[in-house]
Amino acid sequence: MKLTAYELGRKRPTDALKQTPRMTDPEWRRELLERARDVLGSYTAITQKTGVPSSSISRWKSGNRPIPDRYIPLLIEVVEGP
Repeated sequence: MKLTAYELGRKRPTDALKQTPRMTDPEWRRELLERARDVLGSYTAITQKTGVPSSSISRWKSGNRPIPDRYIPLLIEVVEGP
């Protein structure tokens, strides 16, 4: 299982996610997922990076399930770099 940055002690949970109104927008979250896919090369790479099953990634991608808050900082880090 892949641990998040704050679970590894590199970030405190309050530092990891300071949400702005746009971050709560489901469309913005799906775009973030798409950009992470572009950076990593595939959805499979996202599943490996996050430890989330591919079925969950598929639900996020289709909009059937929202991307949980705890994964947003990791996806932002993938897109923007460390």
